[in-house]
Amino acid sequence: MSCDSADEDILVEEPKEYQLVSVMWKLDKNSGDSIEMVSEKLNETISNYGNVDMSTEYAFLRGVTHSSLFTCEDEDLEFLNKWLADSVMVSIPTDSRSLSSAYISYISDNKVPLTLMKRNTIPVTDVFTVSGKLPPGTKETYSGTRCFNKIKATYCLQFADKNDLHNTINVEGKWFGLIYDQLIDLEVVTSSIE
Repeated sequence: MSCDSADEDILVEEPKEYQLVSVMWKLDKNSGDSIEMVSEKLNETISNYGNVDMSTEYAFLRGVTHSSLFTCEDEDLEFLNKWLADSVMVSIPTDSRSLSSAYISYISDNKVPLTLMKRNTIPVTDVFTVSGKLPPGTKETYSGTRCFNKIKATYCLQFADKNDLHNTINVEGKWFGLIYDQLIDLEVVTSSIE
């Protein structure tokens, strides 16, 4: 075929298909990112009004969850909704001490669905339980403080073209997390029911 042929083949570019290849995190204080310690007091009592010893068990972390919210700019929302699979699970930075001003990859057992503009919760995997026997006519009071890190961080999602892994697109957004950190000032007091 000659170069001046009217029947010349026209090159058509294949449509791009993107896949998520990495998630990175940073704490960018210049854009308002922060870590704040918040606490929750607990004070619960179990009483034995019966005539025999009662078995007790108290889980200090029962019902405690981490929460996660991914947000993004409006102009990125269409792209992300198109290329994020519904089943994508990502590790969230539950150890806030690992966040810095430079992007890092973070891997943990605490994973949440990467869904935009929707708060997700996952139960805390730590177990801290006190068990014993409570004599008749007594009560046990469990007290302490649950500490959480309230985190606002920047995330970067890197997508690569499935047909050309060197062709990448990075999308940044904000992540808001409330992450359980520790129990402090724990106390279990047994006393008579008055």
